Amino acid sequence: MESQNHLRDAVDKEYITEGKRAELDQLASIALGEVTRLVESLQSEEALQKARRAPEGAPRPRAAHGDEGNASKPDGPGGRDGELRTQNSEPRT
Repeated sequence: MESQNHLRDAVDKEYITEGKRAELDQLASIALGEVTRLVESLQSEEALQKARRAPEGAPRPRAAHGDEGNASKPDGPGGRDGELRTQNSEPRT
């Protein structure tokens, strides 16, 4: 809809003709309809249910930075496996 407004402004400033505006406005209307249908389909109950179901065995998403919680903290200085680790590095033995 913003594009259609810009087309009207372009006619007012005589950048394009009214005929060209009408042609482009029709394309903008088609695009608006397609985007509206896409959003509606993505928000449908079926799509939401599919998004909630994760394939069995799929890796779980990692916590965002700062949301790690206690479960992801290492068990002491050596971590869970007892190996020494430095920040952002592989285990050292």
